[in-house]
Formats: sequence, structure tokens, C-alpha cells
Amino acid sequence: MSIYFKFLKLFGVIVVGSFFIIGSCPFDSDCDKPTPEAKELQKRILQTMGIPHDIIVNVCQDTNESGFCDNGELRAKVTYSPTKGETLWEKIKETQEGRYFLQTYDPTKPILLELQDAYRVDSNNGKFTLHFTGFETDNEKEEKELSVLQSMIDAKHLKKSDVNGLRTLDNPYAQDKFYEFIFESLEKNLNVLSGKGFDSKKAIAIDIEKMATKLIDNNITKELPIKVGKCTNNACIDKELSILSDILLIDENEKI
Repeated sequence: MSIYFKFLKLFGVIVVGSFFIIGSCPFDSDCDKPTPEAKELQKRILQTMGIPHDIIVNVCQDTNESGFCDNGELRAKVTYSPTKGETLWEKIKETQEGRYFLQTYDPTKPILLELQDAYRVDSNNGKFTLHFTGFETDNEKEEKELSVLQSMIDAKHLKKSDVNGLRTLDNPYAQDKFYEFIFESLEKNLNVLSGKGFDSKKAIAIDIEKMATKLIDNNITKELPIKVGKCTNNACIDKELSILSDILLIDENEKI
């Protein structure tokens, strides 16, 4: 297991804040009085799972569906750290739980999670993007998971019912490790696919689909939760989860 993952907290929460859209100039200081068109948006939660915080570059809503966080699209606030020389998430002052703000006009818009891991992803300077659909309901308590698993569901390669067991592993250690393994496999597969000449966008699409297929074909979604549930210690959990490293990897000779 890499030291990189041991020292990273793999769960983060991004809060999509409530605010007012005032007519046609929501951020103009002259627009200080609500108009009939003013609309209060609901607070939403985005929860990252299995993705190290320090490789997250941007999270935005893809309003023009370009597949990129373009200028003008709403994204999470970030701040530059001159001491560490890296872009860091701007934390909410009143919490220490890794919560972040993302302002949004429309919760249903697609969400992009832009990542950069130059240490483990060889192509495109380590940059790649996970794609997600927006929120499904008007329920302000609805939460959106940002993970490799969720990207498979949003791409319709998996059904929610397929992964209920994996998402509800009783042991927190087991759940952390599962999401860690699946993310590591994603990055390793990106290197294989880039070696075959695929660009980052195409490689991610293939990677997500192939891994989802392997989860289903090998009955991982049904059998793994049962096997892990029988474990009484972390060593047993590690043993059961280690099979993911072999099953989820795309072989260089595999037909794409």
C-alpha cells in the first residue's frame, strides 16, 4: 500500500451554498433588493469518496456540456498556498470536516471533477476528469457522491442497485479501502490506455466502462460485501479487497 494513500483522508464534503439570484445581475452590488424573479437555491452536499484532496484541481458545473471547467462556469472556491506552492481547497472556517462551497444556479447541471496526479498518471501531465450527472430531485437533503463508483452509475454502466452492498459496508475501514483500491485501479488503467494512444477524455470513458463491466462479470458487487462482512480484522479485509487489484486492471493485450 502506498504511503501516499495512508496519509490522505479519503473523504471530503463540498457544500453547495444557498444564495439569491437577483434579476439579471446576481453579483452586482446595485442589485440589493429582491425582484419577483429572485430565486433562493437549496443547499446541496457533494461528498468525495476515495479521491485524495490534494489532487483535486476543480469541481464545476458543466453548463455548456463541453466536458471542461470553462471560464465563467460555477466552481468551488480555491486558494493558492505560497508556502506549499500548490492550489488548495478553501475550507469553511466554522468546520474542520473538509467542507467546501460551490455556488450553483441549477443543481441539475452536470458536474465535473478535474484531477491532476502527475506522480501516478503518465499522460497529459497527470490531468484527467471524472464526469457526473447533476442532482436528481428538488430535495435539499439529497447528497451527491463524487467517486469512481458514482461516475460508473452516472454513465449508466452500473445501476444503483448493483452497488448497494458495496456502498453500505458496515466496517468504515473496509469502505475506505474499497474506494481506495478502485481509484488506484482507475489511474493504473489510464496509463495502459494512454500507452495505446487514447487521449485523456477517451481513456476515462473506456476505463469507467471496462471497470464497471469487470465488477459485474466477476460478481464483485454481490460477493465482495458478503465476504468482507464475515471478516473480523483488517488483515482479512485487505485480503478480500486485494482481488480488485487484479480483476479491475486492463491488460495491455486486452482488446479495447
